[in-house]
Amino acid sequence: AISNTKGGVGKTTSTVLLACALTTRGMTVEVWDADPQGSATAWLDEAAEVGPVPFPHSPMNAASLRRRESSADVLLIDTPPGESTVHAAVLARADLVIVPTAPSGMDMARVWATLDALNGAVPAVVLLNTANTRTNNYKDAVAALDAEGVPRFETPIPSREAYKRAVGTIPSERELGQWSEVAAEIEEMIQR
Repeated sequence: AISNTKGGVGKTTSTVLLACALTTRGMTVEVWDADPQGSATAWLDEAAEVGPVPFPHSPMNAASLRRRESSADVLLIDTPPGESTVHAAVLARADLVIVPTAPSGMDMARVWATLDALNGAVPAVVLLNTANTRTNNYKDAVAALDAEGVPRFETPIPSREAYKRAVGTIPSERELGQWSEVAAEIEEMIQR
């Protein structure tokens, strides 16, 4: 599941671009959009008007999350901000929660709140998104996560116009950039 109690941290972008990157690695992927805003569904429906989407996607509510099954190698669930019955249903199914965040003070505060809400019930790993690795914000975020023993992806996702323009498209493997590196880290986690 892709989750953070804060909105606007890149949950939908992470869901869709990780699905694309994992697919290019030969994995079967399915995307469930559990956010009532339906941003992942809208993105992928728009992309389907231009060409094939290489994985199935479906909108979900709490009830359908409890009933539905997936045979994909990787099931990515885009979640809404905040806490809700949808979150409880998602967490009951999740093997891992990816917590995307920008490495800024306000965004990092919500990471701690998200991890507290998980209460250790599901393993979590933080994805530093829109990151500039040369800034003190980034270095402070890494230091804080490492000091608390919070797992994080080694690959940060930089702020790039190409990622912002990807909405409504299925980017090529070349266009996925660092998302492919994060997908490799996920594949490694799965194989452990």
